[in-house]
Amino acid sequence: MGITVSDLLEIPSFKTGSTLIVPQGLSNEVKYVTVMEAPDFHFDSLGSHVLILTTLSAHHGSIQEINRVIEGLCQANVSAIGVKIGRFVDSISSSTAELARKYSVPLIAIDANVLFREVLSESLSLISDHQRLIIDQSVEMNRELFNAILQNQSIQELIDLLCTKLPCYCCCLDAAQHKVAEASSLADGLDRCALQKNVERFFLQQEEGNTQSYLQDRNIIIFPCRAQNQLLGVFCIAMEENQMELALPLAETVVNALSVKFLEENLKAQAEREMMASILDDILFTRHTRESTIVDRLKLLNFNPFQHHLLLIISQRSQEFRDKNDLWEMDTARDILAYRFDSVLVFKRGTEYISLISYKGKRTAAVLADQIRYCGKMLSTAIRCSIDLGCSLPVQQFTAIPECYQQAKKAIQYGRMLNPGESVFMYDNYFELGLISCGIGSSDGEIFYRRIINPIQDYDRQYKSELWTTLESCFLHGTLESVAASLFIHISTLRYRLQKIQNLTGYNYFDMKGRMSLYLAYLFHKVSDNEQNP
Repeated sequence: MGITVSDLLEIPSFKTGSTLIVPQGLSNEVKYVTVMEAPDFHFDSLGSHVLILTTLSAHHGSIQEINRVIEGLCQANVSAIGVKIGRFVDSISSSTAELARKYSVPLIAIDANVLFREVLSESLSLISDHQRLIIDQSVEMNRELFNAILQNQSIQELIDLLCTKLPCYCCCLDAAQHKVAEASSLADGLDRCALQKNVERFFLQQEEGNTQSYLQDRNIIIFPCRAQNQLLGVFCIAMEENQMELALPLAETVVNALSVKFLEENLKAQAEREMMASILDDILFTRHTRESTIVDRLKLLNFNPFQHHLLLIISQRSQEFRDKNDLWEMDTARDILAYRFDSVLVFKRGTEYISLISYKGKRTAAVLADQIRYCGKMLSTAIRCSIDLGCSLPVQQFTAIPECYQQAKKAIQYGRMLNPGESVFMYDNYFELGLISCGIGSSDGEIFYRRIINPIQDYDRQYKSELWTTLESCFLHGTLESVAASLFIHISTLRYRLQKIQNLTGYNYFDMKGRMSLYLAYLFHKVSDNEQNP
């Protein structure tokens, strides 16, 4: 059994600054702690074994809204919920407590003076320490290597120690394939080309879903260093072939130790990123009236504001298997974007990566599109995953960023709808669809259905014709000849169908006003259908 809620209640922040409201479920296991402050927090991205910290800043408007959020967290099977009292809510109501009790989820009231970063640091430190003990106890290890692990020796010291036990070459790489340590006691030279080839083959197999315990090519073995279902690093060893029997168990012992080392660094970085994401959520997605307040808080995150700002959403195209490391992917995205823009922040929100970008001078829409397209290509290659990028319009005030977020989301939504072969979608190319979407559900929007869409589609259903498909093809191709060719019909048949559409709707495709009305109806139907079936 891992760290439980009961164990975490013993850390200093909880022990002196909290009150247990609902004691049911104290034996729930906790593998991670995170902060929830965003108004559209994704419950389905949580998974189990998560302790949630929140001030309910985005949901304190009513008891019903608070209860909806608490029940959503309980249904997501979180381990426990800690609510800070005195910031946005003054107390936890009996109905809220009853919900938590119903699902056996411990509910903790946290004093207003307790800092979430201290809770995160102490909790993740406890979880990290426990993980080390589990790994240490699960293997039979050489006594000297075991002592080295307990002495908390560095990655470099651990592989140095292994090289004193047998003639071998060792190196350790992080998830980005950057070398972090290296040592050798081989008498003969190392075939570095063979080593590099096997490292590349190993990472490629990981991307393809092959998560074998290690990869071996004669006297070279590549081990993954994994923790919490993430590939955090790689350990490579090359030895004399007659030393294989001794090298394998010793190398596996070192790998266990390295996994703990990587986990410690990863948990520390995750705690920092969670805190940064919480701050950014408040800055960027809560309506602020003072620009200076936002700027001052962004500067605390080492973000330097310039004249122009935009928001970029990085969305994975498919939920294909990837043994991914979120921190490495965010750092990779930041580094690639920083090559083209002056100031960049990247953080995770739900299942998406979001980048806040600021740059000097004015750039045309075409230049911005080319630069974003270049960054998207570089990022997709680096993380070996198909991604879509949605980019907002540039703004000069950070108070407009919440609107930029909606623009970036709509850019991806409309881009996938109208240009599925593309992967970079600039809202500048789809803003008219944003205007059209405002009419969904309105009386004006219903006119399109009553006058144009319904008559055509009803006729198609009744007579099994293809008038709507024909109209759509007319707006996707430049000339009548190309439309006819795409539909495999004669151009006279195409003209007949367009005449039938005019008879049904009263709008003439060959008249400028009629064609505009038909095109708006087509776009309105596409947007409406996409909104209802995203």
